[in-house]
Amino acid sequence: MTCFTEREPTAFVFADEVLDTCRAADDTFRDVRELLSPRETVELALLIGYFRMISGLMTTLDVDVDAPFGVKLLDLAHDVAPGENLLPG
Repeated sequence: MTCFTEREPTAFVFADEVLDTCRAADDTFRDVRELLSPRETVELALLIGYFRMISGLMTTLDVDVDAPFGVKLLDLAHDVAPGENLLPG
């Protein structure tokens, strides 16, 4: 069982290839075109390009990235109750 739809893994492969080589393999692009509308295909390509641009900008400017809020919350909870298992399950 997977938490992803049929379209999402294909989009992930497409994004990986575009980010790694600046283009997708012909087979991957064909798969994307079969699963997404032309508009969705362009939106995915724009999203990948935006991610690349922001990543490059942040890397160039040495922007410090804060830890996700959930991590800070778990660290705080650990400090308050050390040794306790605070995660459900």
